[in-house]
Amino acid sequence: MTEILMPAIEGALHFGPFRLLRSQKLLLEGDKPLRLGSRAFDILTALAERAGDVVSKDELIAHAWPDTIVEENSLRVHIAALRRTLGDGQEGLRYIANVPGRGYCFVAPVFRPSKRVVESESPAAAERPMHNLPVRLTRMIGRSQFVESLAAALPRHRFVSVVGPGGMGKTTLALAVAEDTLASYAHGARFVDLALLADPQLVPSALAAALDVSVATDDPVAGLVTHLQDKRLLIVLDNCEHVIEAAASLAVRVLKAAPGIHLLATSREPLRAEGERVVRLASLAAPPESPHPTAAAALGYPAVQLFVERAVATMDSFELTDADAPLAGELCRRLDGLPLAIELAAARVGFFGIRELVARLDDRFRLLTSGRRSVLARHQTLRALLDWSYELLSDSERVTLRRLAVFKGSFTLESAGAVAVDRTCGVVDVLGDLAALAAKSLVTVDVNDEVARYRLLDTTRTYALEKLVRSDEGPKICRRHAEHLCELLGATNVDAPATVRSQWLATNGRLIDEVRAALDWAFSLVGDPALGVRLTEASTSLAYQLSLLDEYRVRVERALGDIASLESPQPLVELRLHVALGAFAGQTRGAHDVARRAFRRAFELAEQTGQTQHRIESLFGLWVGAFATGEYAESLRLAKAMAAEAKADADAVAALIADRMTAQSQHCLGHHAVARDFAERVLDRSLDQLQFVKSKLPSVDRRVSMRIILARVQWIEGYPEQAVSTAAEAIELALSDVAFGVCHALAWAACPVALWTGDIVAARALTQTLREQSTKYALEYWQSWARNYERTLSQQVPLVSPSDPKQADMFGTLVAAEVGAMSIERVANAKVGWCAPEILRAHGENLKARGVDANEVESLFLRSMDLARRQGALSWELRTATSLGRLWQEQGRVASARELLRSVRTRFTEGFATADLRAADALLVQWASHRADQ
Repeated sequence: MTEILMPAIEGALHFGPFRLLRSQKLLLEGDKPLRLGSRAFDILTALAERAGDVVSKDELIAHAWPDTIVEENSLRVHIAALRRTLGDGQEGLRYIANVPGRGYCFVAPVFRPSKRVVESESPAAAERPMHNLPVRLTRMIGRSQFVESLAAALPRHRFVSVVGPGGMGKTTLALAVAEDTLASYAHGARFVDLALLADPQLVPSALAAALDVSVATDDPVAGLVTHLQDKRLLIVLDNCEHVIEAAASLAVRVLKAAPGIHLLATSREPLRAEGERVVRLASLAAPPESPHPTAAAALGYPAVQLFVERAVATMDSFELTDADAPLAGELCRRLDGLPLAIELAAARVGFFGIRELVARLDDRFRLLTSGRRSVLARHQTLRALLDWSYELLSDSERVTLRRLAVFKGSFTLESAGAVAVDRTCGVVDVLGDLAALAAKSLVTVDVNDEVARYRLLDTTRTYALEKLVRSDEGPKICRRHAEHLCELLGATNVDAPATVRSQWLATNGRLIDEVRAALDWAFSLVGDPALGVRLTEASTSLAYQLSLLDEYRVRVERALGDIASLESPQPLVELRLHVALGAFAGQTRGAHDVARRAFRRAFELAEQTGQTQHRIESLFGLWVGAFATGEYAESLRLAKAMAAEAKADADAVAALIADRMTAQSQHCLGHHAVARDFAERVLDRSLDQLQFVKSKLPSVDRRVSMRIILARVQWIEGYPEQAVSTAAEAIELALSDVAFGVCHALAWAACPVALWTGDIVAARALTQTLREQSTKYALEYWQSWARNYERTLSQQVPLVSPSDPKQADMFGTLVAAEVGAMSIERVANAKVGWCAPEILRAHGENLKARGVDANEVESLFLRSMDLARRQGALSWELRTATSLGRLWQEQGRVASARELLRSVRTRFTEGFATADLRAADALLVQWASHRADQ
């Protein structure tokens, strides 16, 4: 057999029924020339030559009008004319798509015919077409790497199967590969669509029909082999899953007898045939969740590209904006990057709009029903697609799929067994069914973790969950799921202290979606409230570690509301729920009263149990409530009570917690040296003793909380450089801790230290981080701190949250105008000590500004000086010395002012570039010439 050269029109591009003859500047529809202006022809040529790529408007204008400056409207006019000529948009045909903000794209497949054809034995055979591949009317998106990979794999392996769920685009990919490799096969390619076959015995006949050959009815494969044994041909067997054994048998016989045949199959599961190489087709990549996504960034992902292109096809005016970009990303993620589902969704944009479309995705099977009429019936709606897959399963596989749908996210073999195994379906059955479902692309497998994890695509899960709800075993499976989660969370709580938090969260953090789903069921009308109470209590540690404070405050209150109605009392569960409620509410703005009540009730229940461990838990809770509301004397009393309990019980961990509580309380009362000693004592203990303290006692990592105290003490005692360094360490450690730990380190250490030292640039950056962290995790309490730091930096008063004593204390040291009755009363009654010298000084400055008698102002300054000295608060003492010195200067007592300020200034050993020290140095230079007071 020899190859001959046949005449070909040089530079011809074929698409649909059209031929574009570039050298002759001619467009043919069949054999009929079409009238096309030179500018329109140049635009069409530029687009067709780069089919599949976006060509910018500037490029098109430069190509069609190289020596002329024209408006963009001229391009639009010619594009519209081209669309009319090509019949773009009629009967589902698409050629030129507008990509908003980027340009235009030629979306129809373009074929460049080869000059080489094979001389056949007969004239009739020579006239036979090289292939029967259906013409693709839309461009393929996001699969170019797969096409290249498969095109390279076929010559090496001969038999390749593309496997994936229904609607993943397997047929489209196979056609693209066939088109791309067509020139490599002397006898071309044949496409065999098995979708409509009801009888597996007809598979050989379907291939014979595609080859246009007659075969014997008693053994059609033998006739096929005889015809194919000397051919070099690509065969595409499409939609093999429902006739899979017949397709596999045919493939093996043909490939063994005909060495020039290559076979490309598509199926929802591997054919499991000799010589088969399986390629699993992944979903289209969708953008991850992002706080500020843009349309340009979203369009960098093929799932969004597909959505936008198909949306434009149904509504030409559609344009993806920055405001809609997160919605498009969410839609593509929730549809699992499944091309068919995305296309069906895009077809509904014109009716619903993208925002309403996303809101209705929970009802996706009724929503996504507008498939193209020209495609298979099962591809016209999402439900029909999954009905097809479901009907191909065995009875046992259907049962297992329904039961596994209870898992909202990924799950392990252990979890699958806990939920799906029962007397009717044993362990071996479930494992076999799971393997089969994975093979059939209904379950995905991730083997990258230490333990393999399995997951149903969200669309598949939604479908299977409907089946579960409609079956009589829905409540039973949901109950098993919730009980299994209680067991898992109980085990993780026991193991938590010995586990590094990041590792613990990597393993257990993913359980939260399962917990949410199980709790929603448990507290529903068909659920089990008692089980819901147990699961809520078991999951509070997980929620705390994930900083789900507001969400879990509501969930815990719901559980406590139901616990009283349970038949058997559960005092221990109730105790721990109250501790959790106090912890969650204590981090919630305006909920401190809720926290205090919760902790008090926990303590009452602890007294009833008579167990020391429960008293320790509830004492810690009471301390959290007192400390969070600025009741530092009470918090110190509780810290001492904790120490006594720890000593009585010989509990080393509880003793360490008591030391930590004491350090924080003593600092806030103004006993900085004592606080420093306790903080250093806590940090000196080995890390593994409190790496993940008592999972039932939610708190910030002690390495973070103690550095917060040390940073504040260091600044107050006159070591600003050390304070900045320690605060930075606290933030770095907090980044691997709970989210509100970062907020705590920023709000209570890093931000104020930066402002106290006068580093405004650092303060702005740290405040921005506080804003981002508190917003990301919906921590409203810490958001109020961020807003106050922002207002402080922009010199806006009054601040927000004036009723929060902790914020009143803090911002009184940053904005003198914020020192009001609450701050003054707290200092006067010794409720707070750490900021007392500065509050007194600021109050004196405010009175001075209002013209109050100088003696009263001086008295406040002298009280501030005395208190600062007794506390060892050198930085506060310097500020007050500066204020008092200025007052004395105004009274003509400059020498006394100079001597006072100098005596304080000379005790500093670092921080000479800070704002307070620079101001003191400037005053000392100004007062240097004064020898005595007048």
